[in-house]
Amino acid sequence: MYNKHILRGIFVILVGCCLLIWPSSSTEIILKILGGVFIAAAVVILVFLLTHGSFSRLRGITIVNICSIALFLLLGFLLLLKTDFFEKFIAYLIGVVLIIYGIMQLVQTYKFNKGGGAKPTLYIIPILIVLVGIVFFLDIINPLNLICVIFGVSLIFLGLSELFIGKQLKRVSRALKDEAEKAAAKINNNNVVDAEVEEVTDNN
Repeated sequence: MYNKHILRGIFVILVGCCLLIWPSSSTEIILKILGGVFIAAAVVILVFLLTHGSFSRLRGITIVNICSIALFLLLGFLLLLKTDFFEKFIAYLIGVVLIIYGIMQLVQTYKFNKGGGAKPTLYIIPILIVLVGIVFFLDIINPLNLICVIFGVSLIFLGLSELFIGKQLKRVSRALKDEAEKAAAKINNNNVVDAEVEEVTDNN
């Protein structure tokens, strides 16, 4: 049981190191895998429609499935062939969302502060959110790479905890085994002594 924790910990640490050391390559691989998943989903839906004869009778659900196939294939091939475009698009999208959210928070904070309900220090977080959004929007830092780095560090800590748990389980298992061996040896010794006593009694 402890070997599973150790092997799992080593595997998770290796994946975390890959994400931490090569965030750009990891992001590209993840997006390509996601594209493959979309294409596989489209194929599964298509096979389902063909095997159930759904194309012979175009109903609402069949039309939805056909649209889903087209959308999944489009997204899948775009993710496989235009990975750089999606990386930049997601970076811009995250940047825009953060900027809008930060401005909204600034407006809300200003309204509360105008009535004396908020402290000036509450402006710090909304301003930081806007700045981070600008950094992502201008592609100064790729948010996907940053997410990969954070996720990689988290996986490394998770893997280390798995190794620690595996080591603890191994130590406990070894201690229980030693105790069991000692108990078995003690029982055997008692049985030998009882047999010797019975033998002496029979001889007398």
